[in-house]
Amino acid sequence: MGYTIMKAKKRLLTAIAGNGAVMRVSREKEEKLPIRPKYQLNKGEVYIIFEKGNSIGFDILFNVLKSSRDFNYGLCFSREKPDAIKEKYGLDNTSFVWLTRIRGPNNLPPESLNSIAMVAEDFAKENSL
Repeated sequence: MGYTIMKAKKRLLTAIAGNGAVMRVSREKEEKLPIRPKYQLNKGEVYIIFEKGNSIGFDILFNVLKSSRDFNYGLCFSREKPDAIKEKYGLDNTSFVWLTRIRGPNNLPPESLNSIAMVAEDFAKENSL
């Protein structure tokens, strides 16, 4: 299961996954807040957080996107519903891919590792987390 990239605009990546799902991943900047950075991450790297629950991973995502000048755009792959995460952490412009077997836009089955890797690699090109 792969995907095909179609760039519609500079800030929007549109991809068609092998299962027919349409993925829209945007590069919209998160608003910075006057908070201290708690985590030191490097540009151009992919981070995977293994934890029971999700509090550390989402705290890293929130803190880095809201405090660091090095990262402006976020993309998160999660098994939790994206709307709940966006609301809880105030990540209005961060793109989410929901890892689920439920068909829908920006949803991918968790076993679609090739598609997940390709979307992450394409997104991680400029000041992205």
